[in-house]
Amino acid sequence: LVYNDPIYNVKLFEQYGLTPPTDWEGFLALCQKLKDNGIIPIAFAGADIGPGQFMNTMVMNNAPSDDIFTKVEAGEAKLTDEFWVKTLTQIKELNDKGYFQQDALGTKDPAAGALFIQEKAAMLASGSYQLAQNKLQNPNLEQKLLAPITVSADQAKYEGVHTTTFMLAVNSKSKHPEEAKKFIEFLSKPEVASEYANQTGQNVTVNDVKYDTPELQVAGEWASKKTVFQPRFTILNGDNQKAVTNSIQAVLSGTSPEEA
Repeated sequence: LVYNDPIYNVKLFEQYGLTPPTDWEGFLALCQKLKDNGIIPIAFAGADIGPGQFMNTMVMNNAPSDDIFTKVEAGEAKLTDEFWVKTLTQIKELNDKGYFQQDALGTKDPAAGALFIQEKAAMLASGSYQLAQNKLQNPNLEQKLLAPITVSADQAKYEGVHTTTFMLAVNSKSKHPEEAKKFIEFLSKPEVASEYANQTGQNVTVNDVKYDTPELQVAGEWASKKTVFQPRFTILNGDNQKAVTNSIQAVLSGTSPEEA
């Protein structure tokens, strides 16, 4: 179970008296305060994974429905509709105000991660899957997750984004379906799932699992929050996914949101 929400440096937030904001204006104010103090607000890997990750939390509350990208693929909605133009406009605003590092569009994932790990950037536009690796490279790093809320607090439907990336199933042609089901039941026991989670560094979708590391505990806290399944993964056609992420890169390069 992965949470596709940006990671933030807890100590840097505390140093400047910051807390995760509940609306767009609050998020902009937070970024500005970080910038004013010489801290890069958001490390953004614009050259590879950044657009595909960051778009999820940026669009989650702008979308008129959870299946909006399904409707786009069916021809019932367009990327020129208000929800996506607004999302692109807000991403462009972050870039234009200098809240990403210089040359964000040319920055790849390892370089963006390094800015965060070295505590030059207060937030990293990635997800919970990167918590353990960050900690390994900087043992003093204290991390949590936050998602930009792109609307007013009273209009926010979701607090963040989740993705279930690992699932167990029984082959429909299995010669031993009952035995396979029992094995899955065994793996789904809290004590067994806990062993798997702590040994692999992965959060799981089983209740009452006990996580040993702070990084797993941080992600585990999000199980009680209102999250939506990763919007990008509701785009089933690979070319369409690429078109969506390309539009983000286009606005970073100067194209208007309406044209992107």
